[in-house]
Amino acid sequence: MSERNSPIKQMYLDKLVQLNLEKQNLEVSFFCLLESSAAADEVTKVLGHEFQLQKTHGRRNPYCEVCMGTIWRMVQSWRRCKVCGIRVHDKCANEVRRVCAGVAASRRDFRLATSICEERGLCAQNYACAECEAPLAYDGPVNQQPRLCEYTGLLFCSRCHWADQWSIPARIIHNMDARPRPVCRAAKQLLAIIDNRPLIDLSQVNPSLIKYHKELKRVQQLRRNFLLMKCYFVSCRVSFTF
Repeated sequence: MSERNSPIKQMYLDKLVQLNLEKQNLEVSFFCLLESSAAADEVTKVLGHEFQLQKTHGRRNPYCEVCMGTIWRMVQSWRRCKVCGIRVHDKCANEVRRVCAGVAASRRDFRLATSICEERGLCAQNYACAECEAPLAYDGPVNQQPRLCEYTGLLFCSRCHWADQWSIPARIIHNMDARPRPVCRAAKQLLAIIDNRPLIDLSQVNPSLIKYHKELKRVQQLRRNFLLMKCYFVSCRVSFTF
């Protein structure tokens, strides 16, 4: 009887050993996960940026906006600003020179550019990039050729202007032109942050636009109606039940 049960006993012992090894592996993986999540919660603050460590997996490898190198997710640590979205290598985070767009957008004296900017020549910028002051020349190499930002009217190098496109508020207000136009990285990040904020008073900037545009006139009337109903919403307790 004992000889017959010995193979079964050995099988159960092997199972116990295997389960014990799997338990140890799970414990190691769990502690590694805790350490990685704790590191991911750590935020590095530089020039208003709030850089947070990102996951290693993903569909594509972004570019670092400091060294312009590719961020290989599987082998390199990288951070992303929670406010403006700028992406950098972990080692490059302290070398960022651009102030976070969220800082500019949160200032009390912040005003959105509502006038169509005038293009400036390279001579007005001393033949240098408006942000990093790198040399620019129309007849120079590709990385030195100037790129116009339609929001600021300034010229930038290829490191500070990635040919991103965004609708320019001033052209929407004055020309009803919402076509995306080239903007520098700083302007793109700023416009992305304030995209849904009510910063433009059309009655002050361009009152004739509301007068001749039916849809805008209808929106203005709806807003006035909501303001008239505001007193009811605030004072009547029954209104909070709807």
